[in-house]
Amino acid sequence: MLLFDTSGIEAWVTENNPKYANRIIKQLKTFKKANGLDNSYDPYKAAYSSMPSHSSANPAIRQMYVNGHFCYAYKFGILTNGLGIVRDICFYKKTLLNLILKS
Repeated sequence: MLLFDTSGIEAWVTENNPKYANRIIKQLKTFKKANGLDNSYDPYKAAYSSMPSHSSANPAIRQMYVNGHFCYAYKFGILTNGLGIVRDICFYKKTLLNLILKS
């Protein structure tokens, strides 16, 4: 029995700093108050949807949900046997994704 799972390793980038997200949320709260928007406008949802899909430092560092929170991380796949012993770890690269998409 082999098991394949994906996860991510958090990277040290500006976008992972809580101050980065809090600054965007604070700006959107001010925008909501200034324009008199009702409660259907959620600044938290707007902030996370307006954040870039990948880090400005490296396009391989993508925004994803890892270990219970949103962060910018390197995505990887891990292959284990039935006992949980790691057999292979594979970081996703553009060449690998192009190969998968072609087949």
